[in-house]
Amino acid sequence: MAEPLRRESLTETRTGEARLAGRAGTRTSPAIARLLPLAPHTFMLVVGVIEMVAGILVAIKPSVGAYVVAAWLWAIIVNLLLIPGYFDVALRDVGLSLGALALAMLAAQFEER
Repeated sequence: MAEPLRRESLTETRTGEARLAGRAGTRTSPAIARLLPLAPHTFMLVVGVIEMVAGILVAIKPSVGAYVVAAWLWAIIVNLLLIPGYFDVALRDVGLSLGALALAMLAAQFEER
């Protein structure tokens, strides 16, 4: 049971590392970028740190971390829906968020109390 949880958390952590290394594209919508108090590149560096923390949280406490990841994915989905041409990526993230919610429910069932 622990193996899928590790893969989930490692995937989220690697995504954060890619953002920190500058290998992930900046998909910040212009509407969101105008609201930011910092440069979009700096914002994406902060996003990378948050994604790595979320991945570690899933590994440590999946019943909580999976809900954090699902909420984070919905924030990403809203951002992507504001950018023309990224609807397919937003749809993919809907599926990922449903998977995160399923992981949270399974973790709550199997977590040691």
